[in-house]
Amino acid sequence: MTPYPIDTSLFLFDIPFVPDMAPVLGASKILEQESDFTYLKNLYPQIARSILPCIEEEADKMEYEGSPMFDEYPDKEYFRRIACRIYNKCALLLEPNPAKPCPETKRSPVDMPKVNNSLYSLTEVLLFYEIMFRRNRYRSRKRLYY
Repeated sequence: MTPYPIDTSLFLFDIPFVPDMAPVLGASKILEQESDFTYLKNLYPQIARSILPCIEEEADKMEYEGSPMFDEYPDKEYFRRIACRIYNKCALLLEPNPAKPCPETKRSPVDMPKVNNSLYSLTEVLLFYEIMFRRNRYRSRKRLYY
């Protein structure tokens, strides 16, 4: 007989639950999400798959602690400038005569002319989706280890 009664409600799958311990099922859930996301990327249309390496390269550059990507309320114009940079890089590869280059300026975002092009719109949507995935992954991993 134990000198103190053991509260079995603090056990998860016969493993004692300690608040500082990472969740037992958390890491596998993150890996499952990442494999789903990778599989769905392979289902993208050809033009989206050809833009994706440029988008992933830019997202890799932004993925660091304290990055604007992980701000609580990220700046839309900052990401639009990044989308312009990606568009300018990929438009030359994909279209023989790109409609109009997207200007990358240090001016006020209000002064930037709007680019009305379906390739630019696709680039922007894919960039925002990639950022959303990386923000979710960052938050999930942060919860696991902190």
